[in-house]
Amino acid sequence: MNTKQFSSDYFDLKDTVILYENEEYKKAISLVKKDKSLIIKESKVNLLEETANKITLQVEAPASGYVVLANNHFKDWKAYDNGIETPILKANFYQQAIRVSSGKHQIKLIYYPFSFILGLIITLITLFILLCSVLAYFYFNKNKPSQVKFSQ
Repeated sequence: MNTKQFSSDYFDLKDTVILYENEEYKKAISLVKKDKSLIIKESKVNLLEETANKITLQVEAPASGYVVLANNHFKDWKAYDNGIETPILKANFYQQAIRVSSGKHQIKLIYYPFSFILGLIITLITLFILLCSVLAYFYFNKNKPSQVKFSQ
């Protein structure tokens, strides 16, 4: 790869996003076609909410394009554009990008870590087995006399 291709003489890095052409990219391109808004004149992005596992953005786009977030691209994030799941693309080697059409959008990114869900399922199963064991112990031992002996 020629590093000169990435110099600022060839393109403006503020207005350019580098994407990987893969299945997610093809899906995003098929979902959002190129278009232009007659009403919206400039791009705006407002951060509405940011927590450890959720980001909500209000986006106004004059033309179809990409919203790029400086978060590391990680497979357990899910993105929703106006409530519809949309692919998250790997952009600029490590960041997240979401393709949007022209117009107003509410973008939600939610982190669903598989390890947390798996841990939750294992914990609930373990608690259920423990509860059943305790109930079975008391049920089968309720009529037995106590065998505690006191010595002097």
